[in-house]
Amino acid sequence: MPQISIIVPIYNMARYLEQCLNSLVTQDFADFECVMVDDGSTDSSAVIARRYCDNDQRFRLIEQQNQGVSVARNQALAASSAPYVTFVDPDDWIAPNHLSLLYGAITEHQADVAQVSFKRVYTNMVETRRSVKEFKLLTSSTDILKRFLPLKWVSGYICMKLFRREVLTAPFPVGMRFEDTYVLNEWMANVKRIALLPDATYYYRMRQGSAVQTRTSQMVADQIKAIKLRSAKVRQLAPELVSQHWEDVSIAKCVIRYAKDMARLREPSIDRRAELVKMRQMLPALPLEVYKSLSLRNRWRLWLLSNHLDLFINILSVGSILSVQTRRRQSNLFI
Repeated sequence: MPQISIIVPIYNMARYLEQCLNSLVTQDFADFECVMVDDGSTDSSAVIARRYCDNDQRFRLIEQQNQGVSVARNQALAASSAPYVTFVDPDDWIAPNHLSLLYGAITEHQADVAQVSFKRVYTNMVETRRSVKEFKLLTSSTDILKRFLPLKWVSGYICMKLFRREVLTAPFPVGMRFEDTYVLNEWMANVKRIALLPDATYYYRMRQGSAVQTRTSQMVADQIKAIKLRSAKVRQLAPELVSQHWEDVSIAKCVIRYAKDMARLREPSIDRRAELVKMRQMLPALPLEVYKSLSLRNRWRLWLLSNHLDLFINILSVGSILSVQTRRRQSNLFI
């Protein structure tokens, strides 16, 4: 039996898939299986995946009609068998020592989860995002939840983590965005020890038009749902760690972040104002204490969004000229 199962859901990723799968082939840790699920691709993704299956017995392919990434991941999990499980998206790739670092950390420290840092890859630049500056080992459920609640140290992504299989007690939700957050809410309740590594060995490709780049009101609704689920789960396990104030501040920051990006969007097919009206309606009634917890800039943005929507759009649109993040979204930096 292999020691690690790698789960790769695939949908119309022919352009990137070879780089992803080549990074698995060249791992310095060889004792793995790769279970791929082609979710009804209409390009040559399945052909590429079959070629790797023909050349390397560690690779297996399941083909299904298009049902979404959650169904694909659930299928792959059911078909896999290793005691440890990790996830790689088909447009991303991993460094040659990615698996060995994760496996070494999770076995040496008898952890339930090991996590590395990651790199955001644009066309002309790479950003390293480290969750920790040095190795950390969290050994109590309370300490783990304390770091998971604000997503500090413990990230909200399933990729870049290696899980002991027994931790994975909940399936991915079908038809819900931010499925990573949902399952992590359930899985982290089972985690007693987690090893956090500063090594950035997961390469996360920033693609124009990818799901996480499309910041619509529906995405805000799904993100708020994920925040509430995380808050409820932590409140159930360690009520002293979470409060209504934390939840309100998190929702306010979420709406501000998405509304800012929507105001700066240059996409004729999207009605910015209509989307922003929907986002504004998702804000709960916020007590004064919530405003005091926000930065001065976010207080100002929240006030404009709530009271002067057109002015909010005009000011943010002008500000986008100087915004580095907007230039990344709207320029050739995306791959």
